[in-house]
Amino acid sequence: MDPFEFLRRDLERISHSLGPGLLPTTFQVANRTFVVGYISLKETPGEKGASTAEAELVEVGKGIAGGVSLILYTDKRLAHIDWASATPRRIGLGRAMVQAVERDLKSRGYRRIELLALPDSIPFWKRLGYQPEGEPDREGGLEMSKGI
Repeated sequence: MDPFEFLRRDLERISHSLGPGLLPTTFQVANRTFVVGYISLKETPGEKGASTAEAELVEVGKGIAGGVSLILYTDKRLAHIDWASATPRRIGLGRAMVQAVERDLKSRGYRRIELLALPDSIPFWKRLGYQPEGEPDREGGLEMSKGI
């Protein structure tokens, strides 16, 4: 048996649950090849009708370079980015990863993405078109959203 058969089955289940989309996808950043795709999907504890999807970012031939965790509210066609991370920084990798996830969600019928931006990440999210939803909290975090 193929050692990756279990992973293929999980990816098929995720794709079937989420509906047709664009992930996994491959892209180039700084002459390096990266792949972003969903690796898990599960019910979100304490949130009726919500699922948590994890997408992993892998540099081909090197290993994990980051990822995104999303809470999906299918009935509202809304996604909430719980966390996102990519390394190395400052080469456009985070932007490429988030844009790939946005395109995928849009292709699956999602219309809006929300997140809580940490103070040092607010400029990044603004450059990607996310708009503030009110004032920063006591720690400087800012609720932001974007229509897709």
